[in-house]
Amino acid sequence: MGALSIQKSPMPARRRGLSKSKLMSYRQCPKRLYLEVHGESQGLDMSNRDIDEMLARNGEDVGNVARILYGPGQLIGSAKTPLEQCLSDTQTALSSTKAPLFEATVEHDGVLIRADVLTRSRGKSAVVEVKSSTRNSYEKSEVKRETLQFDAAIQAWALERAGMPLRSVKLAMVNSQFVYPGDGNYEGLLHEEDVTEQVRHLEAAVTDIVQEARKTLNGKLPSVEMGPQCTSPYDCPFQDVCARPNQPAYPAHRLLTLRNRNNASLIASVEKNGWTELSEVPKKLLSHELDLRIWNAVKTGKPQLAPHARDWAKDLPFPRYYIDFETIQFAVPVWTGTRPYEQLPFQWSCHVEYEDGTLEHAEFVGDDGQLPLRAFAESLLRTLGRGTGPIVVYNQGFEVGRLRELAARFPDLAPRIKKVLSRIVDLLPVMRAHYYHRDMHGSWSIKAVLPTIAPDMDYDELDDVSEGAGAQIAYLKILDPSTPSKERQRLREALLRYCCHDTLAMLRIVQYLTP
Repeated sequence: MGALSIQKSPMPARRRGLSKSKLMSYRQCPKRLYLEVHGESQGLDMSNRDIDEMLARNGEDVGNVARILYGPGQLIGSAKTPLEQCLSDTQTALSSTKAPLFEATVEHDGVLIRADVLTRSRGKSAVVEVKSSTRNSYEKSEVKRETLQFDAAIQAWALERAGMPLRSVKLAMVNSQFVYPGDGNYEGLLHEEDVTEQVRHLEAAVTDIVQEARKTLNGKLPSVEMGPQCTSPYDCPFQDVCARPNQPAYPAHRLLTLRNRNNASLIASVEKNGWTELSEVPKKLLSHELDLRIWNAVKTGKPQLAPHARDWAKDLPFPRYYIDFETIQFAVPVWTGTRPYEQLPFQWSCHVEYEDGTLEHAEFVGDDGQLPLRAFAESLLRTLGRGTGPIVVYNQGFEVGRLRELAARFPDLAPRIKKVLSRIVDLLPVMRAHYYHRDMHGSWSIKAVLPTIAPDMDYDELDDVSEGAGAQIAYLKILDPSTPSKERQRLREALLRYCCHDTLAMLRIVQYLTP
């Protein structure tokens, strides 16, 4: 095979700055791209913005496995290697080795890309884009397919225009049915999908989007109304920014008509009068009980509670068990017998409330580095098995799903787990059907409901861990052998406080409902 080199386009340094990720951001929303690049100059706090540590970690883990499966090969640089060095090293590698290249760095027209896997044969190259997304989500979602195919098209566009004709373009995605056999054997973790034909049809669109993205960055902040693009194909990290300026005080209440899509007369009235806020809609036009409750809460500023909720709480027997789980998901399984993205419970908290007002609390964190499922289940059953009272959860699909999975994994525990399942009571539908406060902004999540009932229990005051993704990050650091023991203990205590906070939150909500 003859030596092959990349033809670097002569391009003033000022035009550099676009990358595949930035072009994908533009494709989702021009305003997102602008804020990613110019956010700091707009007065935004950009620390950790647009960085989801769990997603980044999953991508890194999948990439590391891909280098083993597609290797041996040569890795170009690292996260700390200067860009110019990566470009130079890629040129050198293309001329000196036939081995696959990982993270080959290429520039064309100011657009920089890093190819996950690049192989060469008979004067042509093949590129494989490695994704932490699953094959299942790719096959089921048209949006996911289009997104990943366009992502690959950007890579192909830059490579070919930099002087590297491509024989094929493929996506390598995680096979969610893969079961890790242990001993570092990840054969079968990745599934390849040839997208060469789809990419060819998209390359013209890439040229257009490069030009449009550059115009956006050289102009003023785009004016874009919030809409479906805020959450598809990914959650935009600037939703809070876009919701603040020039928006009604309670923007979520603008979504009233979504619950009344069959009420043609109401929709017609809304469109005719140009109403954008629920409080503008005359009460006489509302017939749905939930909409009336929300309308009253927005109008009066006072919480609205239907009397049936108090009846429900009054009839809830003692002792009452309030439980909450935390789980971890690995794109690349680390424990034998587990699958990619399997939700593995590693922590639980339980508050027990007695009729005389006495409270007890029990908890568990599986932090010894071993698969925690058996210890999780046995310790939970010891606590819940002491009584027969109701087990209160918030959004039962999550806890019920994990318990059923544990019953399937450990048949000897299944009878006791099934008894636990029969006692579960879900607090979420009770609150959704009977309670609303305008500060909930259309959400009945426990984090939205709790501050309106128990403002002293602010999640923002929790140190280190205040939400589910943060709990996963903390747990990963606890499992990391390089984490100092003092730091590991500090994170463990933060995890315990967070999970305890969740179960105490449910208890406070039920106490609020209790006559």
